[in-house]
Amino acid sequence: MRKNYPEIIYKYRDYTNQFHRNLLIRNQLFLASPLSFNDPFDCYIPPNFRLLDTKVKKEEWVNKTAIAGFDLFEKSGMNLEERMNVLDDRLENDIDGFQKEFNENFYQKQSDYLGVISFSERWDSILMWSHYSKSHTGFCLGIFEEKLRSSGEFIVGGKVQYSNEDEYPERSPLDELTLIKSFDLTHHKSSDWSYEKEYRIIKMFHPHIPTPEGRICIIPDSFIAEYIIGVRAPEDCKQHIIQLANEKRKPVYQIEQVPFKFKVSRKLLN
Repeated sequence: MRKNYPEIIYKYRDYTNQFHRNLLIRNQLFLASPLSFNDPFDCYIPPNFRLLDTKVKKEEWVNKTAIAGFDLFEKSGMNLEERMNVLDDRLENDIDGFQKEFNENFYQKQSDYLGVISFSERWDSILMWSHYSKSHTGFCLGIFEEKLRSSGEFIVGGKVQYSNEDEYPERSPLDELTLIKSFDLTHHKSSDWSYEKEYRIIKMFHPHIPTPEGRICIIPDSFIAEYIIGVRAPEDCKQHIIQLANEKRKPVYQIEQVPFKFKVSRKLLN
């Protein structure tokens, strides 16, 4: 895991969206399921069963898997030996079909039990303001990274790693799912997304599937570092955020276009 944590992380929001405004009004963050992401690869990096490329590796995985899930298989009417035979047969004669079934189950579990909050290291990304703050009409909230990560609410937080298409993370079914391996699963994306400079924090809800309300996380005012208003934000949005920032004694900035450059700057308003 990368240790060079940013001091402040930023959440871009759409002021016209009531759920997004709850970040302003109630300090609410939402631990999203990967199922809601616009990238179908995000958080879905399954083990590759073709990496069990020797008889010894296959036997080791079959033995470990059959024994670990023996109680479940027994309820289905299979004893340990029968389950081992089924697994061995699938790996030998239908590995692609088995991989597909495993992936579907893996995806479902990730969607059900995983909660992700995404941020950016940047407050000055023109694309991020465009994509996540309704064409620069919304706002951006700066949060102290260390306070959030050390709050005890999450299992891991850190920067997302970006890879080219030929650098897809390699996972063997024999790999132990350590904290570092878990970090690789949730913090690894295509280089197409590198402009976001994403930081994300993770919570695992297993063994209980959370309700939408159960995915809400409320942070104290002390976690908030600053408020930033989009360059096209309407006056009601601007005045609301200035009022909140003043009440909470937090700095609030206005984004401005830098003349004759494809760049934005910010001006302190209080």
